[in-house]
Amino acid sequence: MWESLIIVSVILVFFFTRNENKKREEQERIEEENKKIEEERVIREQERIEEERVLREQNEREEQERRKQERLKREKELEEKRKKKEFWFGLEGLDTEVELDKVFEKLGFETETTPPSNDEGIDHVLNGEIVVQTKNQKSKVSRPDLQRFWGSWKDSHKKGIFVSIHGFSNTCEEWVKDKPILLYDVDDVVRMMEGKKPEWNE
Repeated sequence: MWESLIIVSVILVFFFTRNENKKREEQERIEEENKKIEEERVIREQERIEEERVLREQNEREEQERRKQERLKREKELEEKRKKKEFWFGLEGLDTEVELDKVFEKLGFETETTPPSNDEGIDHVLNGEIVVQTKNQKSKVSRPDLQRFWGSWKDSHKKGIFVSIHGFSNTCEEWVKDKPILLYDVDDVVRMMEGKKPEWNE
Protein backbone atom coordinates (compact mmCIF):
# COMPACT_ATOMS: atom_id res chain seq x y z
CA MET A 1 0.00 0.00 0.00
CA TRP A 2 2.65 2.55 1.04
CA GLU A 3 4.80 1.60 -1.86
CA SER A 4 1.96 2.35 -4.27
CA LEU A 5 1.38 5.73 -2.66
CA ILE A 6 5.04 6.59 -2.89
CA ILE A 7 5.16 5.61 -6.57
CA VAL A 8 2.06 7.69 -7.33
CA SER A 9 3.51 10.64 -5.42
CA VAL A 10 6.77 10.40 -7.31
CA ILE A 11 4.90 10.28 -10.61
CA LEU A 12 2.77 13.27 -9.63
CA VAL A 13 5.83 15.26 -8.57
CA PHE A 14 7.54 14.38 -11.84
CA PHE A 15 4.64 15.58 -13.97
CA PHE A 16 4.14 18.69 -11.85
CA THR A 17 7.81 19.57 -12.11
CA ARG A 18 7.83 18.94 -15.85
CA ASN A 19 4.79 21.15 -16.33
CA GLU A 20 6.35 23.90 -14.25
CA ASN A 21 9.54 23.69 -16.29
CA LYS A 22 7.53 23.93 -19.51
CA LYS A 23 5.63 26.92 -18.18
CA ARG A 24 8.87 28.60 -17.16
CA GLU A 25 10.48 27.87 -20.52
CA GLU A 26 7.42 29.20 -22.33
CA GLN A 27 7.47 32.35 -20.18
CA GLU A 28 11.17 32.83 -20.88
CA ARG A 29 10.54 32.34 -24.60
CA ILE A 30 7.77 34.94 -24.56
CA GLU A 31 9.95 37.38 -22.60
CA GLU A 32 12.82 36.85 -25.05
CA GLU A 33 10.53 37.49 -28.01
CA ASN A 34 9.15 40.61 -26.36
CA LYS A 35 12.69 41.78 -25.69
CA LYS A 36 13.63 41.29 -29.35
CA ILE A 37 10.46 43.07 -30.47
CA GLU A 38 11.27 46.02 -28.17
CA GLU A 39 14.89 46.13 -29.38
CA GLU A 40 13.70 46.17 -33.00
CA ARG A 41 11.21 48.93 -32.16
CA VAL A 42 13.96 51.01 -30.53
CA ILE A 43 16.24 50.47 -33.55
CA ARG A 44 13.47 51.49 -35.97
CA GLU A 45 12.75 54.57 -33.86
CA GLN A 46 16.43 55.51 -33.84
CA GLU A 47 16.60 55.01 -37.60
CA ARG A 48 13.50 57.18 -38.04
CA ILE A 49 14.98 59.93 -35.85
CA GLU A 50 18.28 59.74 -37.77
CA GLU A 51 16.49 59.91 -41.13
CA GLU A 52 14.52 62.94 -39.94
CA ARG A 53 17.74 64.59 -38.71
CA VAL A 54 19.51 63.98 -42.03
CA LEU A 55 16.50 65.25 -43.97
CA ARG A 56 16.21 68.31 -41.74
CA GLU A 57 19.91 69.14 -42.15
CA GLN A 58 19.64 68.64 -45.90
CA ASN A 59 16.61 70.97 -46.03
CA GLU A 60 18.48 73.55 -43.94
CA ARG A 61 21.50 73.38 -46.27
CA GLU A 62 19.26 73.75 -49.30
CA GLU A 63 17.47 76.70 -47.69
CA GLN A 64 20.78 78.35 -46.82
CA GLU A 65 22.02 77.83 -50.37
CA ARG A 66 18.76 79.24 -51.77
CA ARG A 67 19.05 82.32 -49.55
CA LYS A 68 22.70 82.70 -50.51
CA GLN A 69 21.84 82.56 -54.21
CA GLU A 70 19.03 85.07 -53.72
CA ARG A 71 21.39 87.36 -51.80
CA LEU A 72 24.03 87.10 -54.53
CA LYS A 73 21.39 87.79 -57.17
CA ARG A 74 20.12 90.85 -55.28
CA GLU A 75 23.67 92.09 -54.74
CA LYS A 76 24.47 91.66 -58.44
CA GLU A 77 21.31 93.58 -59.35
CA LEU A 78 22.25 96.29 -56.85
CA GLU A 79 25.77 96.53 -58.28
CA GLU A 80 24.26 97.31 -61.66
CA LYS A 81 21.86 99.83 -60.13
CA ARG A 82 24.72 101.58 -58.32
CA LYS A 83 26.19 102.40 -61.73
CA LYS A 84 23.11 104.50 -62.57
CA LYS A 85 22.72 108.12 -61.46
CA GLU A 86 18.96 107.65 -61.02
CA PHE A 87 19.59 105.05 -58.32
CA TRP A 88 21.53 107.53 -56.18
CA PHE A 89 19.10 110.37 -56.78
CA GLY A 90 16.29 108.16 -55.48
CA LEU A 91 17.89 107.36 -52.11
CA GLU A 92 17.32 108.97 -48.72
CA GLY A 93 20.27 110.18 -46.67
CA LEU A 94 20.85 107.09 -44.50
CA ASP A 95 20.31 104.72 -47.45
CA THR A 96 22.91 106.72 -49.37
CA GLU A 97 25.44 106.13 -46.60
CA VAL A 98 24.71 102.38 -46.54
CA GLU A 99 25.03 102.04 -50.32
CA LEU A 100 28.16 104.19 -50.44
CA ASP A 101 29.72 101.94 -47.83
CA LYS A 102 29.25 99.03 -50.28
CA VAL A 103 31.02 101.05 -52.98
CA PHE A 104 34.03 101.68 -50.74
CA GLU A 105 34.16 98.00 -49.75
CA LYS A 106 34.15 97.03 -53.43
CA LEU A 107 37.16 99.30 -53.95
CA GLY A 108 39.02 97.42 -51.21
CA PHE A 109 38.71 99.89 -48.33
CA GLU A 110 38.20 98.77 -44.76
CA THR A 111 35.10 100.74 -43.87
CA GLU A 112 33.66 101.88 -40.57
CA THR A 113 30.26 103.56 -40.48
CA THR A 114 29.81 106.05 -37.67
CA PRO A 115 26.55 106.17 -35.64
CA PRO A 116 23.89 108.49 -37.14
CA SER A 117 23.87 110.68 -34.04
CA ASN A 118 26.82 112.77 -32.89
CA ASP A 119 29.03 111.84 -35.85
CA GLU A 120 30.35 115.44 -36.19
CA GLY A 121 29.80 115.38 -39.93
CA ILE A 122 31.71 112.14 -40.47
CA ASP A 123 29.69 109.23 -41.90
CA HIS A 124 32.46 106.78 -42.85
CA VAL A 125 36.09 106.16 -41.90
CA LEU A 126 38.17 104.34 -44.53
CA ASN A 127 41.29 102.37 -43.56
CA GLY A 128 41.23 104.19 -40.22
CA GLU A 129 42.55 107.44 -41.75
CA ILE A 130 40.19 108.74 -44.47
CA VAL A 131 36.96 110.42 -43.36
CA VAL A 132 33.86 110.69 -45.54
CA GLN A 133 30.76 112.82 -45.26
CA THR A 134 27.72 112.08 -47.42
CA LYS A 135 24.93 114.43 -48.46
CA ASN A 136 21.98 113.54 -50.65
CA GLN A 137 19.89 116.69 -50.52
CA LYS A 138 18.26 118.46 -53.44
CA SER A 139 20.37 121.60 -53.05
CA LYS A 140 24.11 121.75 -53.69
CA VAL A 141 26.55 121.68 -50.80
CA SER A 142 28.00 125.11 -49.98
CA ARG A 143 31.29 126.23 -48.49
CA PRO A 144 30.06 126.44 -44.84
CA ASP A 145 29.27 122.71 -45.00
CA LEU A 146 32.85 122.04 -46.10
CA GLN A 147 34.24 124.28 -43.37
CA ARG A 148 32.35 122.34 -40.69
CA PHE A 149 33.50 119.06 -42.25
CA TRP A 150 37.14 120.20 -42.31
CA GLY A 151 36.99 121.46 -38.74
CA SER A 152 35.69 118.15 -37.43
CA TRP A 153 38.71 116.07 -38.49
CA LYS A 154 41.66 118.22 -39.64
CA ASP A 155 43.59 117.47 -36.40
CA SER A 156 42.70 113.78 -36.20
CA HIS A 157 42.75 112.30 -39.73
CA LYS A 158 44.82 112.60 -42.90
CA LYS A 159 42.35 112.88 -45.77
CA GLY A 160 38.69 113.47 -46.47
CA ILE A 161 36.04 112.93 -49.11
CA PHE A 162 32.86 114.99 -49.18
CA VAL A 163 30.23 113.20 -51.25
CA SER A 164 27.35 115.39 -52.38
CA ILE A 165 25.12 113.48 -54.80
CA HIS A 166 23.67 116.74 -56.15
CA GLY A 167 27.01 118.55 -56.42
CA PHE A 168 28.64 121.65 -54.92
CA SER A 169 28.32 125.41 -55.17
CA ASN A 170 30.88 127.36 -57.24
CA THR A 171 33.08 128.44 -54.31
CA CYS A 172 33.71 124.92 -53.00
CA GLU A 173 36.39 123.87 -55.52
CA GLU A 174 38.44 126.97 -54.78
CA TRP A 175 38.16 126.49 -51.02
CA VAL A 176 39.53 122.90 -50.99
CA LYS A 177 42.49 123.56 -53.33
CA ASP A 178 45.06 123.59 -50.54
CA LYS A 179 43.36 120.89 -48.44
CA PRO A 180 43.39 117.05 -48.67
CA ILE A 181 39.68 116.97 -49.47
CA LEU A 182 38.05 115.40 -52.53
CA LEU A 183 34.67 116.70 -53.68
CA TYR A 184 32.61 113.87 -55.17
CA ASP A 185 29.25 114.18 -56.88
CA VAL A 186 27.08 111.45 -58.38
CA ASP A 187 29.35 111.13 -61.44
CA ASP A 188 32.33 110.40 -59.19
CA VAL A 189 30.31 107.85 -57.24
CA VAL A 190 29.41 106.06 -60.48
CA ARG A 191 33.09 106.11 -61.50
CA MET A 192 34.00 104.52 -58.15
CA MET A 193 31.44 101.79 -58.84
CA GLU A 194 33.24 101.18 -62.12
CA GLY A 195 36.53 100.73 -60.23
CA LYS A 196 38.15 104.18 -60.04
CA LYS A 197 39.70 104.67 -56.60
CA PRO A 198 39.93 108.15 -55.00
CA GLU A 199 43.26 109.94 -55.55
CA TRP A 200 44.57 112.96 -53.70
CA ASN A 201 47.19 115.40 -54.97
CA GLU A 202 50.04 114.81 -52.55
